[in-house]
Amino acid sequence: MLKVLEKNHIKADVSAGLSLGEYESLYYAGVLSAKDAIRTVRKRGILMQEAVPAGVGAMAAVLRLDIPVIEETIKDIEGVWIANYNCPGQIVISGTKEGVEKASEKLKEAGAKRVLPLKVSGPFHSPLLSEAGEKLYEFLEDVKLQEIELSSLKLHNSNSPHASLLSL
Repeated sequence: MLKVLEKNHIKADVSAGLSLGEYESLYYAGVLSAKDAIRTVRKRGILMQEAVPAGVGAMAAVLRLDIPVIEETIKDIEGVWIANYNCPGQIVISGTKEGVEKASEKLKEAGAKRVLPLKVSGPFHSPLLSEAGEKLYEFLEDVKLQEIELSSLKLHNSNSPHASLLSL
């Protein structure tokens, strides 16, 4: 995609990214070399897979239920957290497979229009990946950061302490 923009002489003034997109944003902003961005993203994936093997974690999108109701409904369910506040009416939960399944049932009972399991390989943006985040931080100590060439924004939801555990 960046090559198409370059070919058409389009250069952004700002780059932004959420989660995995943060790395592309940092590459585009000149902070990471292509090699370091690819190495870092690869390492990030390996660390997340090691922290929570496939099939152990899950995520689901909760549709058309107020945030306070979601927070109240899941607060006492072990192994589930709000991961993303996508937009009004669409909140994503993440955690253990069992926790997300139990929360999904309770959220439907609480009035969610739908709770859709997401086809993902892990419990992204949850505390279950905090160990992976710590190991990635150690890995990043050897990554050379360049002078920023344009503004780069890290998008996250400041209402969630776990919204961007693996960000730079």
